[in-house]
Amino acid sequence: MTHDDFLALLDAHGSDLSLWPVPARAAAERLLESSDEAAAAWRAARAVERLLAEPPQVSDERVGRLLAAVARQAGTAPRETFLVLLFGRMPARLAGALCAGLLALGWLAGGLTIGPAPSDGVLLAEDVPSLFDGGPR
Repeated sequence: MTHDDFLALLDAHGSDLSLWPVPARAAAERLLESSDEAAAAWRAARAVERLLAEPPQVSDERVGRLLAAVARQAGTAPRETFLVLLFGRMPARLAGALCAGLLALGWLAGGLTIGPAPSDGVLLAEDVPSLFDGGPR
């Protein structure tokens, strides 16, 4: 077994050699006895597994301080309104005037007619082709 093979199996199966595939166990044990690098990698993996096996102990006092700090930050954080997000930080009167101007512009643009007026009968005639007629294209 090569050192790279050992590291791949160590990553895949962990430091408990009883969980390794049977053919690889004996070769891994021989490599651990003969290679300081393999033994160091095995010890490091075992240490990480021990750390992950037990959750860290956190006191109730520490949790309380953390929750209090989060509550303080949440209370002091500025709440952005839609207008602030849309227009940035500008005076309220200017933002209101801008909204009113945009509303008037939209009203004027909607009232404009482009092309012939519907009263001419051109758009209502039966001979105007449409995609919904179902005829040849």
